[in-house]
Amino acid sequence: MAVFVKGKPPLDWKSQVKSFVRERYAHLVGENTFPEGGSGRAHEAGYPAGWLDSLPLRVSGAYCGCGYALEGIDLSGAHLAVDLGCGAGLDSRLAAEALPEGGRVLALDMVVPMLWRVKEAAGERGAVYPVAGDMECLPIASNSADIVMANASLNLLLDKAAALAEIWRILRPGARLIARELIREGELPVEIAQDPTAWNASLGGVLEEGEWLRLLKGAGFSNVVISGHRPFRPVIAVRIEAVKPFCGESMSSESAEADRLTQEALSNWYVRLLANGISYADASDVIPRVGSWRDWCSLWIERAALREAEAEEMARSGRRLSAAEGFVRAALAYHFAQFVYHEDLDLKREAQEKKVACHTRALADLCPPGERVEIPFEGASLPGVLRFPAKEENGAPLIILIAGLDSTKEEFYTLEAVLHARGLATLAFDGPAQGERSALPLRPDFEAAVSAAVNFISKDGRVNPARLGALGVSCGGYYAPRALAVEGRLVAAVGIAGFYDLAECWEGLPALTRQGFSVAFGNISKEEAADCAKNVSMRGMLKGLERPLLLIHGEKDRLCPVGQARQMAEEAGNQAELVVYPEGVHVCNNIPFLWRPLAADWLADKLSGRS
Repeated sequence: MAVFVKGKPPLDWKSQVKSFVRERYAHLVGENTFPEGGSGRAHEAGYPAGWLDSLPLRVSGAYCGCGYALEGIDLSGAHLAVDLGCGAGLDSRLAAEALPEGGRVLALDMVVPMLWRVKEAAGERGAVYPVAGDMECLPIASNSADIVMANASLNLLLDKAAALAEIWRILRPGARLIARELIREGELPVEIAQDPTAWNASLGGVLEEGEWLRLLKGAGFSNVVISGHRPFRPVIAVRIEAVKPFCGESMSSESAEADRLTQEALSNWYVRLLANGISYADASDVIPRVGSWRDWCSLWIERAALREAEAEEMARSGRRLSAAEGFVRAALAYHFAQFVYHEDLDLKREAQEKKVACHTRALADLCPPGERVEIPFEGASLPGVLRFPAKEENGAPLIILIAGLDSTKEEFYTLEAVLHARGLATLAFDGPAQGERSALPLRPDFEAAVSAAVNFISKDGRVNPARLGALGVSCGGYYAPRALAVEGRLVAAVGIAGFYDLAECWEGLPALTRQGFSVAFGNISKEEAADCAKNVSMRGMLKGLERPLLLIHGEKDRLCPVGQARQMAEEAGNQAELVVYPEGVHVCNNIPFLWRPLAADWLADKLSGRS
């Protein structure tokens, strides 16, 4: 079930442990009260003495590891290193210094204040990128890391199998996991094993050596070696090495990259296709035939054309509603043909145009019907789709639907039905860098487009201008809260899976998403896009918020870590409600039956004037 983060809600055991760990380390950073002897322990572990002594004591003294993670490791051929549970960032800095020019280190921790210390440890080295995230659901692309490091951090986890599966996923074939962890001989006392606070010191989660071997091999690792046993407090410190094996026949680097992009798309967005109207029959038939990412768009266009032809036949038979629903199915297939596809821009444009044509043709005969509108915006217009609930009279409350980086107004069809059933009208539109307006560059102040939509819809006599709300998904989950903060005519807003600061998420984003941002920013290079991402931030926007905001996030969101939502909620204060679904992925697309009714009920309540 959802965890409502408002005040101090009751937590399950897993959430309780995470909460204790997060709060303890955040307190240590804030009060600068790390256990004494951090620097001394780092010296004892074998870190280079001269290097340690050159660091500020605030950095070296914050060391909480149990060994020298990179001892004897050659990173000269690596490009991406990942430091999990990075703490104060000593291992991240060492890795950055050992990587060749252009190499990067993703320093991940679920304690956001700890990442401030990472920046201090990194000094002037630009190769260390702090990432807020959870080891059980890493916001890092598959098959991307050359080495993953963990230093006394895996033992902080209840679900180590989930974390190892994620580590296996992000490692390239042939790449290694290097961990320094604690093991035990025999059982822990019950009072330690069942005390959430014991997990803070990596004691509550300590395993026996045999358990580690079973977990690592069960996750698919080979060449597992546990060595370097030495006493460490009441347990034993060890070094764990494991390799992600190569599998299958060798392939060219070009073919491997194409296959990697296909797997990336499926691992991140397969459930999104199903949640938003692609049938399981189409998905299970088309996807196995995608031999290379280059084939993705053309194969889905082929399937969309089949669905379009079926709709045409229904229309000729006079089955108007069935035909309209068929054209929506075709539009969605055209949409997902091109949504994160940038290999052939002419083919992408073809799919985009056919999507719009099919969806527009469906509108008049849908139940409830819809109409295409043009929203005046800075000398041009933003195309939208306006729909009213079947039984609502004039004066309807209305929700402005805000798409994300690669979603568009047509993708809201299944969500609209949930809102209409609760008496809410909807206006979905394509803003800058979206859908039909993809030629306009992405702008951090997207609220300007939302205000244009408010201006437009407030003049429609069928709508009550005093009962307007907004709902945004993914990147739209960033746009909607911003709009609520500055557009006083919005009564309430919902943000699903939005980021607080894009730059904090950038290095962990899938390659297809970073490419999408590069295109959205104006077809610029990936380096230029990374710079532009620094301007896309919510920081300071929600202070003093005066209207209600609902934030919904999945704890297993790989694209936008749940820590982003927590930062947003903390800044918004009492006006914000944060709902975290432990099982939820990005946009909680695997559980739309949970979050959509919740969001719709919440909006209906806020716009009714009852709360």
